[in-house]
Amino acid sequence: MHLFAIVAGIGRVENTQSLIHNGLIPPLLGLPEFPHRDTLRSFLWRFGSKELRSVVTAHDRLRQELFHRLGLLHRAIVDADTTALLTYGHQEGVAVGFVPKKRHGQPSYAPILSSEGRCGLTLGMELRAGNVHPTTGALSFLNQMLDKLPSSIATTRTRLRLDGAFYDRKIIEAIDQERIGYAVSAKMTRPLRNTMTAARYQPFAQGWEAAGFTYMPFRWQKEHRFVAVRRAAALEPESIQQRLFTFKQYTYHQALVTNLELTPAAVWRFYCDRGFQELLLREFKGSYTMAKIPTRSFWANATYMEMGLVGLRLGLGFPGTLFARGSPTLEHLHLAPRTLVAPSALGQTRQSQCPVASCKVSPPGPVCENSNCHLQGEANYLNRFATLLTTSSLVEGEN
Repeated sequence: MHLFAIVAGIGRVENTQSLIHNGLIPPLLGLPEFPHRDTLRSFLWRFGSKELRSVVTAHDRLRQELFHRLGLLHRAIVDADTTALLTYGHQEGVAVGFVPKKRHGQPSYAPILSSEGRCGLTLGMELRAGNVHPTTGALSFLNQMLDKLPSSIATTRTRLRLDGAFYDRKIIEAIDQERIGYAVSAKMTRPLRNTMTAARYQPFAQGWEAAGFTYMPFRWQKEHRFVAVRRAAALEPESIQQRLFTFKQYTYHQALVTNLELTPAAVWRFYCDRGFQELLLREFKGSYTMAKIPTRSFWANATYMEMGLVGLRLGLGFPGTLFARGSPTLEHLHLAPRTLVAPSALGQTRQSQCPVASCKVSPPGPVCENSNCHLQGEANYLNRFATLLTTSSLVEGEN
C-alpha cells in the first residue's frame, strides 16, 4: 500500500487520504477501500531490523530481474553519494551534523545512496545519523553494492565514480586490490593544491585545461595518479571563483584520484557523467518521499525509504523494459510518479458527490511508434508491470 502511494506521487502519509475514493488502486491491491492514514503509519511502526532485511531481500530480487530485462549483464558503472535530510521533530537516530550551504542547529539524517550509472537503477541505501563521518562504513557499504551487481559482470569490467566521502587510503587500497577502475573526488589539501598548480596542463575544450600527475597523500603507502582540471579565471563568474580554488589567472575545479588508463580529459568527462546521480538524489527527495520522514522510529523510516527506492526503481525500470531493449543508453528514459492514478475515468455516483475513478483498465496493446499513442499506453503498462513484478518478488520471498 505504501509502495503504490509512493509511485502514485502522494507524498506524505497524511496525503494518502486522497486515495480513499480512488477506484483504481484498491482493486489492484485486492482491498475494498484504501486504508486510513493512521493504519498505514501504525503498519510502519511494526518494522524493525529483521523486517527491513526482508524488504531489502525482495528489492534485491526485483533488481536482479530488472538487470536481466534491461540486458545489463556484462559491465557496470557504480556511483555513490551522500546527502543530508533535515528532520523536524524527535526522530530516532538523528544528530546535528554538517549540511552543505546551510547554517543550522537542527538534527538530520545522512543517508548514503548508490546507483548504476548507465541506467540509473539504484543499488541500495543506508540510513545514518547526521553526525556520522562520511568515510565511516563507506568501504563496507561499497562492497555490499558491488555484491548486488549480476554475477556475470567481472570486476575488471566494473567502474566506480565516487564523491569525496570515499577519498580514504583504506578504501582506495581495497579498490586497487580488487582491480576495479575508479575515479574518486580528492580532498583539496594544501600539498595537493601545490602539486596541482605545478602540473603541466593541456587544453581539451574552449577555455578548459586538464593535467595528469602522480602524488602521494599524507600517510598513504604509495603514489597514485591524479587528474586536475582548471579554467581561466576571467571566464568564471565571481560566485564560482569564491567557491573554488583560484591561483593566479586560473580557477581549479577539482582533483580526481584514478587508476583508469585514459587521458586526463577523458577521466574528467567520465566523472562528470556522475551528475546523473545528483539528479537521482533530487528526484528521490522531491518525488519519491525520501525527504518525507513519516514516523519517529528509525527502522520504520529506513523501511519507508527502502520502499521509496522500489518506487523509484519501477519508475526508471518500467520504460526501459518495454521500449529500450537494445538501446545504447537508458538515461533518457524515465517515468514520473503519479502515473498510477492516470488511467481512470472520473465520474460521480448517486450516493456521493465525490468523484470516483473507474477501476476498469484496458489491456495493453501493441507498442506503436506514434508519440501520442506511446504516452497513452504507458500508464496501463505501468499498472500491470508494478503489480505483477512487485507481487511476484514479494510472494517468492515469502516462499
